[in-house]
Amino acid sequence: MMLLATGLGFMTSAMADGYDDAQKAIEAQDYQKAAGIYQNLAESGEARAQDRLALFHAKGLGGVERNLEKAESLWLEAASQQHVPALYSLGVHYLSYSKGTEDTKKAYMWLFIANTRGFAEAPEAMALAGKALTEGEIKAMRKAAFFCIKKQFKSCEVK
Repeated sequence: MMLLATGLGFMTSAMADGYDDAQKAIEAQDYQKAAGIYQNLAESGEARAQDRLALFHAKGLGGVERNLEKAESLWLEAASQQHVPALYSLGVHYLSYSKGTEDTKKAYMWLFIANTRGFAEAPEAMALAGKALTEGEIKAMRKAAFFCIKKQFKSCEVK
């Protein structure tokens, strides 16, 4: 089995081929095929595939039933592997589907973490979430973010 170096570690050449095949399917607007490829890769624990499959669930693409809870679960799995785009996507998810202050606080925390990881779009979304929070809540979410990072994304609860 051939291993290829990636920015986050190693992947097999079969996984790399899977991503290439998924991208080709998307370019051909065959979202159902792309979703199936991402599903297989996500089940093997691939954070990038979990992130992309989460989007399919959030939007209801490729014959995948729209399921925001499943999307959130997949983004959390990818985030726990420190996949930076998933950190941002999770924040945007909480911001977009906010059911109140708790979701906005979660959005801010995840966007803050994405920002600390250099995700270019994070500051703008983080500022938007911050407008709905008090200074005390922002300070608490930054503290929660650092705790989450320290615990390697295993204890990322918002209180």
